[in-house]
Amino acid sequence: MNIIKFTVNSKEETIVVQPNDTLLDVLRNKLGLTGTKDGISLGEGGWDTVIMDGKVVPASFVLAMDADGSNIETIEGIAAKKHPLVKAFVEEEHIQGGYDIPGKIVAAKALLDKNPNPTLEDVKEALSGVLGREGLYPKDIVAVLKAAKMCEKSDPKKLEKEIKKAEEIVDFKIEKRDECAYQFIGTNILTRADQAYPKATGQAKYSRDMILPNMLYAKWLISPYAHAVVKKVDASKAKEIPGVFEVYTWEHPLFKDLPKVGWNNYYPIITNQPKFEGDEAGVIVVAETEELCDKALNALDVEWEELPFVLDPEDALKPDAPKIHPEINSNSNELISDTWSLGDIEAGFKEADRIIEGKIVYRSKLHSCDDIGTATAWWEGDHLHIWIKAQDPRWREGKIVSVLGIPKSNLHLKVAYVGGSCGGDLMTERSGTRDQIAAAIISKDQQRPVQIAGRNRRYYFDYHYPVHVAYYKVGAKNDGTITAIHLRSIVDNGGDDGGGATFWFPKGWNMPMRYFEIFTKIPNLFHDQHIVWTNKSPMWWARCEQDGTAWIYGAIMNRVAVDLNLDPTEVTLKNACESGVPSLKKAIEIGKKEIEWDKKWHKPGDKLLSNGKYHGIGFSGYWEWGAGAHAAVGLRVMEDGSVSIIGMTPDTGV
Repeated sequence: MNIIKFTVNSKEETIVVQPNDTLLDVLRNKLGLTGTKDGISLGEGGWDTVIMDGKVVPASFVLAMDADGSNIETIEGIAAKKHPLVKAFVEEEHIQGGYDIPGKIVAAKALLDKNPNPTLEDVKEALSGVLGREGLYPKDIVAVLKAAKMCEKSDPKKLEKEIKKAEEIVDFKIEKRDECAYQFIGTNILTRADQAYPKATGQAKYSRDMILPNMLYAKWLISPYAHAVVKKVDASKAKEIPGVFEVYTWEHPLFKDLPKVGWNNYYPIITNQPKFEGDEAGVIVVAETEELCDKALNALDVEWEELPFVLDPEDALKPDAPKIHPEINSNSNELISDTWSLGDIEAGFKEADRIIEGKIVYRSKLHSCDDIGTATAWWEGDHLHIWIKAQDPRWREGKIVSVLGIPKSNLHLKVAYVGGSCGGDLMTERSGTRDQIAAAIISKDQQRPVQIAGRNRRYYFDYHYPVHVAYYKVGAKNDGTITAIHLRSIVDNGGDDGGGATFWFPKGWNMPMRYFEIFTKIPNLFHDQHIVWTNKSPMWWARCEQDGTAWIYGAIMNRVAVDLNLDPTEVTLKNACESGVPSLKKAIEIGKKEIEWDKKWHKPGDKLLSNGKYHGIGFSGYWEWGAGAHAAVGLRVMEDGSVSIIGMTPDTGV
């Protein structure tokens, strides 16, 4: 052990540290300064940014011992001094998920300390090390320049010129809601500014920021293989490490015979059969610190059996493909299949002037949320409190109480701020239910609060939007009227029971034929759809479950336009359902004007660049929609007539 002395936010601190403690560990876990965020402890997002002796540094890259004698400034110190940066970021009203904002403010503070009159380019450079998923970087620049203008040493005229330059880059506006006829009903009582201030000052508590007295930490063993079985685990060396409390395995009595969970209820809470690289692999270690959890995991003697794996959804359907879930389907990797039809598909093809066939592949996208979701559980008698990250917590309730055998009235879910979601934290399995149930079981067994990190930090960002493979046959008339579509689609569910591909099956928004049924007047449709397992990480929506569907819809419309030598916007409008034509026509008119479609668009292959490469612009579109969420509230009427609303609403960010 070593003792270090340094100054943090103008306060002298003396801390006992381990040789491998980072400055991030000390700030968050020993000083409680959780405004400095922990991404995956590799500094790649810049959310752990602090000022050390006047220089910007990632706190996860600095050993605590190297900070001995230094002067450290964090977001909490900057906010306490009411720096104009906080005011500027809040007033710009752009803060959404907010996980990145403290890091940006700290980086900007370091810039303004050295250069009170920065240019637009100076600000861009200063903020370049802090990433945010909202895509609002232009507003960040405006906020920093406006803050600079509020500082004492500023040159207002010079900065005003830079602000105008920055505002010209901003290509969107924050729309104000119309006044509502009611004072509260139909309005947002919690305003954007109300949410922005705690995020900008580091006061907002995300799930990973929850630190309870006497809390233990838990971590899963992670599979380094795409498909494997954990045959045996010797945990004797891990249990000998001081500060390690327990090692739970799939054979532990507390976990062995629990009901299965997941979207389709076929996944054990702990399984020794990981289905993808990064999957939890049958072991949870519990210790005083996260570092001790890592040490215990490294001390495990694990006997692995590697199994054959398959990554391509089409290969997964082949008879000789390795079976991923033989306990559910021993014959194939098909999770669900179904056919659906409208009209007479063969009659539609006979009516057509042209038959067009092809294949479309919608590639997977990573869904990256800034903050790592954790579950922190604590029992108060028979009442269970769980601090969670969730977009819709009510989806978790039923599964948790059914497995634990407690009434819903004894479960108290506490929703932390969410640093990005847009569907990702609806996932009820990997990022949620299993971790919450495991944390609750371990907390009761250890009689202490327990925080469990759901997934290894390296793999947390690996939720994928489902891969869609679609083979199509389209019948069309020469004027662009589509008479029939036959579609065979194969959708990748990954190796998990997450539900990303199966949600709303067979006619949900994420099923490719749904768009043609609802948003076109095409009379003859046939859909042969298959959802399959592969040895890839969980498949779940990335911003919207319609992405793959919309891609296939747009690709078919464009292909018909190409083959018939027509403008794709005209083909889309010609086949649109009557109710959708007015709004679609207006959207197309506005879009064409904004990008000068009539001037720039040309038929594919008509023009080449000087280097011989093709170029051009294209058209795609999809229908916006609204969705409700499960919710429950209570009203408490006071003696003076005022009302307290007791409820739970997640701040989902984006």
